[in-house]
This record gives sequence, C-alpha cells and structure tokens, in this order.
Amino acid sequence: MANDRLAFVDDLRGLAVLMVILVHTGQQVPGLGPLAKALCGLGQMGVQLFFVASAYTLCLSFENKAGEPRRTLSFYVRRVFRIAPLYYLAILAYFSISLLGRGEPGGGLSPVGAYTPVHVIVNILFLNGFDPWANNNIVPGGWSIGTEVAFYGMFPALFFLAKGALRESPRRILLLALLLGATNVAAQYVISLFTVRSIKNNNFLFFFIYNQLPVFVLGMAVYFLQKRKAEFGRWTSPAFSALALALSGGGLVLLWTLEPLLWPAYFPLVEGFAFCALLNLFAALRVTLKPVARIGVVSYSMYLLHFIFAFFLVPRFLGPVLRSAWAQGHATTLLVLTYGLIVGLTYVLASFTYEHIEKRFILLGGDLIKAFQKRGAPGPALGGQQPG
Repeated sequence: MANDRLAFVDDLRGLAVLMVILVHTGQQVPGLGPLAKALCGLGQMGVQLFFVASAYTLCLSFENKAGEPRRTLSFYVRRVFRIAPLYYLAILAYFSISLLGRGEPGGGLSPVGAYTPVHVIVNILFLNGFDPWANNNIVPGGWSIGTEVAFYGMFPALFFLAKGALRESPRRILLLALLLGATNVAAQYVISLFTVRSIKNNNFLFFFIYNQLPVFVLGMAVYFLQKRKAEFGRWTSPAFSALALALSGGGLVLLWTLEPLLWPAYFPLVEGFAFCALLNLFAALRVTLKPVARIGVVSYSMYLLHFIFAFFLVPRFLGPVLRSAWAQGHATTLLVLTYGLIVGLTYVLASFTYEHIEKRFILLGGDLIKAFQKRGAPGPALGGQQPG
C-alpha cells in the first residue's frame, strides 16, 4: 500500500472479495441453517462493494493525471493492462478444467461445449456484458468484469459530468444516481410486461450495466464529496455515514427477505448507498485492517481464481465429507473450516499471480504509455527553445 491515506480502499476490496468467496463457499456446504444460508447469500453484495471502490479510485487516479498528455487514451491503456492478462489466463484455466469434464450445465463451472469460438472472442473483447449467452459462462464471475469494462467505456464522460454537477450542488450527483435507478426500474417493468424476460437475482438483466450503473455513479459521488469536505463535510462525517449505513443496510435486509416486485432492479441502488456510507466511514475513521488490506491488494486475482478451489478442488476432494451423514449436524463448522481453507489457498495463488502477472503487465502498460506520450510530445521550437 503505497499511500497509507488510502489504505481503507484496500480494506474495502479485501472485504468485497471475502464476501464473494463466502457466497460461493456456502454453495458447497449442504445442510446449512436458514441464518447461515442468508449470511452466505448476502456475500454476493461484495461485487457492488468492488464497484463502489473501483469508481472511487478511478476518479482519484484520473484527476491526479489531469496534466498528463493524452489522458483518456492513457486511461484505457492502463485499464487493459490491468485487467486483461489475468482474465485471459482465467479463460485458459477454466477451459482446461472443463476439458477434464468438471463442468456441468447450471453448475459453477461451464461444460466444455460452452467455450465456443464466439463466446470466447466476446470475452476476450470484454463484450460479455452485452451478450446473455457469453455473459458469465466462460470465466465464473466474469459478468462483473464485463460490467466493469462497460463502465470504463463511459467513465471519462461521466467524470466530467459529475465534476460539473458538483460545482452546482452535490445533490445533483445523487439525483443522477436516483434518476438512473428510477429509469432502470421503469424499463425493467416494461420488459417484464411485454417480453418473456424479467429481471431476477443474478440473471443477465440483473448483471447488465444499466442495472449496476447507479452503484458506480454513487462511488464517483463519494469521491467528489470528499474532495470538497470543507463545503460538504456533513455528507461525509462519521455520524452521518453511520446513520446512512444503518438505514441502507436495514433496507437491504428487508429487500433480501421480502423480495418485493422487481426488487433486483433497485437492490443495487440501495447497495450503492450502503457501501458509499461504509467507504465514508472507513475514510473518516482511518480504519485499517491490515490482514484484510493485504487481501485487498491481491483481490482481483483472488476474485478470478477462487472458483478453482470453491467449484473444482473442494467439491472433488472434500465432497464426500461435506455430503456425509456426520456433516449434516456440523454444517456451520464445516462452512467455517472450508471457507478458511478456500481463502487461504486462494490467497497463496493470488499472491503469486499478482507479483508475476498483474504487476508485470501494469509496469509494461506504464512503459507503453510513456513511449507514446514521448512520441506525441511537442518538438523543440524555433531557436532550440522548448515552447512554454
């Protein structure tokens, strides 16, 4: 963590990936009680916590490079070198597992037949966020990467829109998120009336960028509000953040348990408010959970690779134990032990891929940016003087 002031962002990323691993671990342990099942299920919200943290840090990085030549082009080059190499490795890894016959229709890992040339190419181009048939079946959890990349595509425009809105009032950014959420709910209602498709938890319409966009916008709003704390400090104070977290967290629990009409259409918006409040709270209190932050540093690798353990190795080697008669009375204990095992093994593997893949390609992308910025720099003026 190069910047201790932002260590809380790694805390949030660490919490996010631990939540995601929990939901997938719970799917492998039969016989869990209602409370344990509900807690595991809520782990799916870790993805939206990733989205909030991502939007926040993208704003910080983009603004810090305000004087950089070709800033927008450099932004996209950094993003490609940040996410593509490991994602392509994940495609190969999960295809190899499927070749072993470990995939199954409707299971966590897709059968080898799902790896058609079209589906693979769509994922290589990160267009799976727009293709229901290639959205989440080439790399487990790949839907969130496709949705994130779709956000990258509109990020520069949203950044300047949000920055301009804040000059008038911080409420304008919040209203933008609410407007996006409201139009999404209306669109989902129309879709449910006139087509056979309807938004459900964890289907394509739930994963689609427009359903998740309010989460990203709220993450951006937090960044701009914190940037102008002198004027809008009450919006980011610990007391306000704690109250907002309690209210939105309670709303999430109610939505999750009651499942009202079209609840997956506004669930992400409420998640966005909850996780923005959590981010504000961590930032204000300078919370640093060092073990969690270390996990946060390698969270991208952990997110992509934990399925190897949760959906392949654990079912293969521990399946008989988890399904045994003895296990039925000790499901919660087995959940804790299995979760610790998956987290530990994933962290070891992720630490390796972070050092030898992620960091190396990030540096390579940085070198490429320096090269084309140098070539595009203005030449010497007449008389040998550099232009001012």
